[in-house]
Amino acid sequence: MSDLTGTTLTLGLPFFSGSRKKVREIIEDFGNSAQSTSVVFANAHVVVEANHDSHFRDLLNSASLVVPDGVPITWVMHFLGLKEAERYSGPDLMEDLFLQTKDKRHFFLGSSPTVLEGIKNRFQGLACGFYSPPFAAQFSEEEKEKQIDLIEKANADYIWVGLGAPKQEKYVVDMSKKSKKGVWLAVGAAFDFYGGNKARAPKALQNMGLEWAFRMFTEPRRLAIRYFKTNPVFMGLAIREILRNLL
Repeated sequence: MSDLTGTTLTLGLPFFSGSRKKVREIIEDFGNSAQSTSVVFANAHVVVEANHDSHFRDLLNSASLVVPDGVPITWVMHFLGLKEAERYSGPDLMEDLFLQTKDKRHFFLGSSPTVLEGIKNRFQGLACGFYSPPFAAQFSEEEKEKQIDLIEKANADYIWVGLGAPKQEKYVVDMSKKSKKGVWLAVGAAFDFYGGNKARAPKALQNMGLEWAFRMFTEPRRLAIRYFKTNPVFMGLAIREILRNLL
């Protein structure tokens, strides 16, 4: 198993503070392991949820790897001296990993059959299975057993999960503890981007830390209230974290 000594508790979560290349190497190593592991890409929304919900925070602290998925999070990490930390989003990792792991088997769980069909067309030949689960706040144990059975029969190395935050983060950590092998990754919006359902922000906005603004303006009814609630809270948490380390 890879060396995770670059993990540092920041904003209440054990973020990995290495480069994108190192994150990818760790996840590839997970994919070659006989153990089951979980990967969470935490953005500002996830940080705020974790700071409000101690059970969710404890769950994320038990994930195999927590990756910073937000430029503002890396700004805080850089200020704290973690200069190598880089933002790495689920959608970016998905595309990069597919280029590096053409001998691996990928399973997609989440979203709708239409979106999954789009993903199938995008990543032809690399997927070993697709499943659009029933809508539920929490899956029953019977449903979870069905999902694990599907994934194990497909002999999946990577299980990509798109159920929306914070449900998907809770799910991948929980399911990785129930399954025998495989890397469980909570990648959310990657399903919509690669399934052709939604457009992603231009790279310039992503690099400026404004991908959230693009998403809010393209989906105002769903995201405006969330961002107006969580962004000020995240700023407060970031300021508190910086002051705590200065004093």
